[in-house]
Amino acid sequence: MIVKTLDTILKAGVMLAFSFGTPIFAQESAETPETPQTIVVLQSAILVIDLDQFFANSLFGRRIQAEFQEARAELLAENSAKFAELTSEEKDLTERRSTLGREEFSVLAEEFDTKAQKIRAEQTAKGSELQARPGQARQQFLSIAQDVLIEIMRERRALAVLSQDAVLIPADSINITVEAISRIDALLGDGSN
Repeated sequence: MIVKTLDTILKAGVMLAFSFGTPIFAQESAETPETPQTIVVLQSAILVIDLDQFFANSLFGRRIQAEFQEARAELLAENSAKFAELTSEEKDLTERRSTLGREEFSVLAEEFDTKAQKIRAEQTAKGSELQARPGQARQQFLSIAQDVLIEIMRERRALAVLSQDAVLIPADSINITVEAISRIDALLGDGSN
């Protein structure tokens, strides 16, 4: 009795969904004389994707992250070398102060200060440029990946793909993150070529 009632409700839901043009349930019925069964396959009009995971776990995203870490380490080493150089020059200038005239020392101190400010500005600009790289690469990736997401959406006859962040409690069956990663990796690889 409960199975027949559930079956009737599901059929009504299918009829209602198709009358609005949005497939919600695809129903297959497999009955054997021993055990009547109804198999319901959920087909959602909405799909979700974890964009952070999509980017970070793709081959492209992993390459970008590795390149960022390498460039960051190089910049930190360069900053340390510049700091050591400026510290040495400052120490030398301080030690020479007693042997220099006031005007000569003032000129050298001003030159040192100008040099230090220039180096600081250059290194800050390099740091800012470096910090912007992952975001720019992510935008490029998502632009390319849009076609993959549209393809998945069409195959599943969905109306939209939402960021998982926008969905409070998504069902696992509508999360396409793993499938999208697999497809973008096959299409793009790590993007280095």
